[in-house]
Amino acid sequence: GSYLGEGGSRGSYLGGVGRRRSYKGLLTTCSLCGVFVFSWLFYLVYMVLKMVSPHHLELWYLVSKCSIMINTFVNPILYTITNRRFGTYVRGVLRGILRMKPITKRHIYPSVENQSIVSS
Repeated sequence: GSYLGEGGSRGSYLGGVGRRRSYKGLLTTCSLCGVFVFSWLFYLVYMVLKMVSPHHLELWYLVSKCSIMINTFVNPILYTITNRRFGTYVRGVLRGILRMKPITKRHIYPSVENQSIVSS
């Protein structure tokens, strides 16, 4: 088979579902890296400006700190959007918090309601 799943053979490495998963993984990685680089770029500019001229940089400092906080806020949102399992978990936790009930496995994974928890 071929590495890209072309040619129609059953031995393709990334055919059909595998290629889609690979694409989603690449999308997740690229979006997280892009947000990370963009948010830390302001801090890098601030540090360079601080070395060149350390005066009147309060605004750059504030912007760089805010962009780092935005990165921390955006990461779980990106994970929730791009990873179904993580999104299911987050929604279950939020439902438990909003209802002020203890969080159980039923809240996190609704499809396993009647299954017993096996400890390993």
